[in-house]
Formats: sequence, structure tokens, C-alpha cells
Amino acid sequence: MKIIWQVQTLAQARDAAQTGVDMNVAQSTQAGGHGGARSTLTLVPAVVDAIAPLAVVAADGIADGRGLAAAHMLGAAGVLIGTRFFAGEAVDLINTIEPAATIVETIARATDALLSAAPASTRQRAVNHNCRSTRDGHE
Repeated sequence: MKIIWQVQTLAQARDAAQTGVDMNVAQSTQAGGHGGARSTLTLVPAVVDAIAPLAVVAADGIADGRGLAAAHMLGAAGVLIGTRFFAGEAVDLINTIEPAATIVETIARATDALLSAAPASTRQRAVNHNCRSTRDGHE
């Protein structure tokens, strides 16, 4: 069995490498709703340099061949692409995600995003909406 570890910091990458993982996924702040404090362009080469020769896979913000080429130039052995596949013909957005996405698009603007107060390794981005501020009576 191969062990793949997702990391968001250099410290996490070094710790994972010492445990004997087979590969690290460098997940940046560009992850869909979560991520660390560094962008893909700065995190990937730093992780590659820190744990060479262990393979590093770049994640976040990669949606086409240009992103794949850029990740390879940064030293990544490959890429992890997730959200981009929602645009594929095989995904039934009309009956599943589109109604929810329409609601979020209606209530959300770029300035409505907020970061949780959690540590960087578990930080989340979310839409600042009244259901968040009233949940469990917390502001």
C-alpha cells in the first residue's frame, strides 16, 4: 500500500517525510474552502526542495494543461485536480449542485468570504451568511 500525505506547511512536509510516506500532496491556500497560508506557486517548490527526493504532487488552482506545466516546472511530480471536474459533462450539475450554487451565488460576493479562527492547518473559508452567525447562538 502506498501512503500519500497532504501537507500545507514545510513543517508538515518534513514530518511526513520522516514517517516514511511515499508521496506528499502540497495543498495551498488556494484549496477549495481550506488550506494553509501559502499559495501554490510558493509552497510547491519549497516542499520539493525540503523533502527531495520524495515525490510531491501539487494541488489547488490547477485547472488545465498550463497549470500542469507550471506545476512540473515548480518540481512537482504530478497534480491533484478536484473542483475542476465539476465542469465535466459527466457531472449532473443541473440536478445536484446547480440549485445550491445558484443560492450561494445570489447571496455571496467576493467580500463575503471569511476565514475561520482555526490554526492554519485546519483553517476554512466560508460565505459569511446569517446562518453562520446564528448557528448555536454564536457570532
